[in-house]
Amino acid sequence: VIGSVRCVVFDLDDTLWNTIQTLSAAHEAMEASLAELHPQAAAKYGSSESFREEMKKTMEENPEKKHDFTFVRLATLTRIAGSEDIAHRVFEDWFARRNSPVFFPGALEALAALRKAGLRIGTLTDGNSDPARMEGLRDVIDFCVSAAEAGAAKPDGRMFQLCEAKSG
Repeated sequence: VIGSVRCVVFDLDDTLWNTIQTLSAAHEAMEASLAELHPQAAAKYGSSESFREEMKKTMEENPEKKHDFTFVRLATLTRIAGSEDIAHRVFEDWFARRNSPVFFPGALEALAALRKAGLRIGTLTDGNSDPARMEGLRDVIDFCVSAAEAGAAKPDGRMFQLCEAKSG
């Protein structure tokens, strides 16, 4: 504990790593996987712009789940590939790369120092990265909150209430 502060919560994208770099690498992994498993879908929807447009359609068709990027991406992949099996395989390749960011210099060390000082460390994201799967990060955090788990994206209070509940 530092003064009266017991916990610090960090956003992930563009706080601990570069979002554009991370998502671009994940998209490349997804595009390669889709090209291998369903070349026709990759040719038509593989570009970032085309896939983003397809994700927007999925969000419009499912407004109650637009904050859940795992649902949106899987539903989009299923629709364009016509196969849940292919969608899940492509998603896993994308998700593995999504959860392998290049951390900003000193980010993990700063979190470790705060934790060593007695603070609980949490993460908060509108995205679908999974800090518990990330080498280095999983060792310096106590809890994670995502928009999908909270049922809403920032700035909805449910995300922050869930952080408070998990912080102890």
